[in-house]
Amino acid sequence: MPYFRCDRNRLKDAAMKTAWTFIAISCLYFTFAVAPRDALAEQTLSLSHRLAHMLVGEYDSVRQMQEDKENNVPKDMSHARINRSFVITDAPAVGDPVVVSTTAYAGNPWHFDSGEFLVWTLTDETTEDVKSVVMSPRRFKDQERRMPFARDGEKLGGFTDDDLETAVSGANCVLVWTPSEDGFSGRSQPCYVMSTTKNKMLNWVWQYELTDDALWISFAGIDENGNVLDGTPKDSPYRLDRRVN
Repeated sequence: MPYFRCDRNRLKDAAMKTAWTFIAISCLYFTFAVAPRDALAEQTLSLSHRLAHMLVGEYDSVRQMQEDKENNVPKDMSHARINRSFVITDAPAVGDPVVVSTTAYAGNPWHFDSGEFLVWTLTDETTEDVKSVVMSPRRFKDQERRMPFARDGEKLGGFTDDDLETAVSGANCVLVWTPSEDGFSGRSQPCYVMSTTKNKMLNWVWQYELTDDALWISFAGIDENGNVLDGTPKDSPYRLDRRVN
């Protein structure tokens, strides 16, 4: 009967080579098989879904406000505290995607303005080969009851058009977003609002820049002669940094 000598070192070397071969093959698989599918999945998302997923999160201008104080920025050029949040919620009877947002001013992010607790429907549009997303706001009829769940997309879901009403004042401005080099650029459609400080109708113009790190916001109340009578400090938009939990 033949005699086979069991060399433990050779067995160990063979096992190690097999393990490293398996790891190498696995890396190649994930590089050439999984990654392209992820990229393809991203490409197949509609523009409105890409915008919705990029918007999701919490943004706050507290760092910009602190920087203004540290740099002794004049009061008329400094920025106040603004906090905004966005969640995606499931409401197929209203649209797809649907985003719910909150806005809080100068204080606790949970003490947000009920008038700016908004439900947005996002719709893809193409005009003269330019792709854009129209983002239209409404609000819940029973705002107060839903406010405790304002940042919980799962608990907010399932509502219908019958649960919504027209947003009020400057919160009723429709936004149009287009892709930019770093994310998305947004601008409001003509939106005429009675200014409580100027006591006259103004075209309320919102402009947004959305990146991976921040949401930049500027707004201006413009009269019928093109004069800017209200809004953000000149050439100094609000920078709401994306918060990372």
